[in-house]
Amino acid sequence: MSDPLGFKVKLVGVVLMLLCWPALAQPVTAPEAFFNLPFAQGGERELLLNVYLPEPGEVPPPLLVWLHGGDWRGGTNQSAYSA
Repeated sequence: MSDPLGFKVKLVGVVLMLLCWPALAQPVTAPEAFFNLPFAQGGERELLLNVYLPEPGEVPPPLLVWLHGGDWRGGTNQSAYSA
């Protein structure tokens, strides 16, 4: 037994997805980046951070804080990129 209503619903869904695809496929631009900015002193060691700024928009973007690990004793932010 066929299900013509189910087929029509799926067909409409696929057509809508194809029509909306160009609006979703926005070009991606690399954010403005600043690397190894000192933000504090940890004993004799200068603590550094990287800042990535997205393009300005109508709505403020969310903030993401990412710590690479190292238990505040060792490692660098570069070691996370090799994973």
